[in-house]
Amino acid sequence: MAMRAPVDDAMGAVFMRLPADDPRSLARAAAVCRSWCAILSDPGFAHGYRALHGGPPMLGFLHNEYRNGNRFVPTSTFRRRPSQDRPDCQVLDSRHGLVLLYAPAYDPPFEARDLVTGNWWDIDDDPKCRDIMHWPGDGPDDFFSGTGIRCNATALCAKDRCGHLDCHGGGPFLVALVGSVEEGGIALATVYSSETCQWSDKISVRSPGLHTDDGGHTAVVGDKVYVPSYECDSLVEFNIREQQLSVINVPENLGQGFLYLIGVEDGMLLFASVLKPRLYLLSMEAGPRGAAAWARCRVVELEPLLPPRALLDMSESNIWAVGFAEGVSVIFLRTPAGCYAIDLNSGRANKGIEKVITPMAMPLSPPPLVDDAMRAVFMRLPADDPRSLIRAAAVCRGWRAILSDPGFARGYRALHGAPPMLGFLHNEYRRGNRFVSTSTFRRTASHDHRDCHVLDSRHGLALLYAPGYHAPFDVCDLVTDNWREIDDDPKCHNIMHWLGDDPDDYYNGSIHCNATVFCAIDRCDHLDCHGGPFLVALVGSADEGDSSETRQWSDMISVQTPGLQIDTGGRTAVVGNNKVYVPNYEGDSVVEYNIREQQLSVIKAPEILDQGYLDLLGVEDGMLLFASVRKPRLYLWSMEAGPGGAAAWTRRRVVELEPLLPPRALLDMSSSDVWTVGFAEGVRVIFLRTPAGLYAVELNSGRANKMGEFSIEKVMPYTRFCIGAWGRLPASNEAPHAVAGGTMM
Repeated sequence: MAMRAPVDDAMGAVFMRLPADDPRSLARAAAVCRSWCAILSDPGFAHGYRALHGGPPMLGFLHNEYRNGNRFVPTSTFRRRPSQDRPDCQVLDSRHGLVLLYAPAYDPPFEARDLVTGNWWDIDDDPKCRDIMHWPGDGPDDFFSGTGIRCNATALCAKDRCGHLDCHGGGPFLVALVGSVEEGGIALATVYSSETCQWSDKISVRSPGLHTDDGGHTAVVGDKVYVPSYECDSLVEFNIREQQLSVINVPENLGQGFLYLIGVEDGMLLFASVLKPRLYLLSMEAGPRGAAAWARCRVVELEPLLPPRALLDMSESNIWAVGFAEGVSVIFLRTPAGCYAIDLNSGRANKGIEKVITPMAMPLSPPPLVDDAMRAVFMRLPADDPRSLIRAAAVCRGWRAILSDPGFARGYRALHGAPPMLGFLHNEYRRGNRFVSTSTFRRTASHDHRDCHVLDSRHGLALLYAPGYHAPFDVCDLVTDNWREIDDDPKCHNIMHWLGDDPDDYYNGSIHCNATVFCAIDRCDHLDCHGGPFLVALVGSADEGDSSETRQWSDMISVQTPGLQIDTGGRTAVVGNNKVYVPNYEGDSVVEYNIREQQLSVIKAPEILDQGYLDLLGVEDGMLLFASVRKPRLYLWSMEAGPGGAAAWTRRRVVELEPLLPPRALLDMSSSDVWTVGFAEGVRVIFLRTPAGLYAVELNSGRANKMGEFSIEKVMPYTRFCIGAWGRLPASNEAPHAVAGGTMM
């Protein structure tokens, strides 16, 4: 019985606080259920999520390897597709959700790529760009030695007044090339627009001794691109909108050693230098005609962050800044001990690799979700949608820990009150048993044993019968895929078969008894029965009981009643875990089998009921529930058995069928046309066989749903909680899947 869906606004607030640097959690949360997918797909949610987290997350960083092209190193749960690993391409820049690649052996040599969507855009070069890209005599074969391209390339978003919170390849972009001639003193620049697919005219500026650093980091402020000189004593400012170049000199009196341009922070250029065991950060704001205002200085002590080996011989050639994640102040330092990422906000350092190109900004994640609040949300996920629980457990480790807690499982079962109906089982003529799903649970194909006849389903177990096998009985948990074989016994044969029956007549009804499977745990509430001891009771011309604890059949007992004929195809009922009720074929009595006391008795139905043929449905509120159909109505009766076979018929309910069923189902309302064939205890769903097909009538909601055109004589609902029934959760690069023994669709 599904609980009310969580309020969308509350769930939206929860999803807002999922870590931005864990995209897997958002993807898996969207896969939990349709309502969650609708929340996460809303453009308003995306806008609010970006605004709350302050900037795009760093999914990883790129760098070039000698003779192996570029490499992507993930720093989150995102993984680049293997098809994007281009060993013949050099990565030049990464900014605003785009990666700029260069492959001198290809035509065109440039490519802009969105690693998330997999989209890419080829960029042709132009003859007027070649004296910027290459010095005279350079050839494409020199690419791996670092002489293939002699300029600095920058990719950037071209949207006017864009906040760059979610730039990606869907919008226009620019590629700026800034270089210098071989002899120095002249800077050259041009820009490519994805909207016009053309390069701009080349512009230049003279500055004595200027050599642009083709391996340095660039910075973008609005529509201005900044490129450092090789000596880091000046910067080249390329104003794309006004098509102007200017040179900004760095003051000599800063006294902070060799300065590296690493990026932009708060709209100002950020520089870094290492002198003695300290990292110095300086910011600069460019003014008109290349004037610069140096604003603030910050000193970071490196000794508490880096190992001693990284600080040996603190010269400029041993430690320098090689990358910066804009937005969260993460600086990458190359040291003799390897590459380290220093988080300036938290004051922590993590070891990376040897080289780094440009990482994309990673914001500081909001505080983790409060476990109690999330537990309350998960408690209200529909019990008849086990897929939502499985996928919620796969979103992140924190959610998995909540859902795997035994205390959560107990509270979930107590809140929902009764196990949900995952589907029902029935037999098909000469095709064995079939499972029809009424939820997101699917039985695996290995469970479809065409040579097995399903006899009963109760307390999370299904009882199967295969006369052609040595152990003809099987008890199965469809969720966990656990099976228990049950041997028959010669003393059972006169209960199971009539004289002269041949097992080959199985499909013609060779078993002439009624079988029941149920939980054998004393005082069990049957909210989540599975894996424990069970009993199998056979009631035919005599009664036998099989215990999963002793694995033996009990001695046969009997009772004599004139005209009694057990209904081998009827529905049985279990009260507690020691009384089994089996209907008479004529529907005027039931046989009570008290397993604990090993007694049989017969309970007669009073003739004054006068409501047609009575079918035993099951148990409701501890009493037996009967049903009959007469005229366009469904009559429900409950009976409480007393000592000595006495019965107290207590209540009666009438359900009008005309508003629920189509006219064709109500033609000629005789008992042979419409009758009850099953009942799902706990969820109060009655299955009716009609001339128009099989219908499930929900007594709580007053609705009827058609289950199919097939004609079924006995429906055995399968009720079971799936909480905690998953196996191995997927790894970070795998899709959510897997219920052991079942597939969530």
